[in-house]
Amino acid sequence: MNYQEMKCMQLSEAVEIIRRKQIEFHSARRPLIRGERKASFKPTAGIFRDKVSEKSEIAIFSEFQRHIPAHSDVNVADLWSVMSLAQHHGLPTRLLDWTINPLVAAYFACEGVSDEDSAIWVVWGFENTSGIPANPMDVEQIIPIPPLVGSLMRIMNSNPFLF
Repeated sequence: MNYQEMKCMQLSEAVEIIRRKQIEFHSARRPLIRGERKASFKPTAGIFRDKVSEKSEIAIFSEFQRHIPAHSDVNVADLWSVMSLAQHHGLPTRLLDWTINPLVAAYFACEGVSDEDSAIWVVWGFENTSGIPANPMDVEQIIPIPPLVGSLMRIMNSNPFLF
């Protein structure tokens, strides 16, 4: 894997680096940005970070999916919405939250207390969201999934106590 590490002492430096790279790429490639409280923590989806077996992953997901109708009007047949909701509730999933806003990433990088430097990770070039499989368990490579804003807004409006 090819990567470049750049150290910044101020947020404005990090934002400027991202802006310069965006110009360098002629705005053709949007960045995906993630803030981590500890620079040593590599961005890894919870299901893999916690070393959950595939059998356990399916059992956790299925159990969560089974209980949704009692608490929300989410379409349980839409597996991406179910996984997004599970992620939001802290279950280990295959999803890893990223943003396109460096200030949002900076917030998460600085949130809480850490005994080491924070990090803002930037990945360039994920533009193609075509070919997303219907079942999240069928994903065999890293792909960007657009936010399910409409689904989450319906969830919040139907049961404000879920959040």
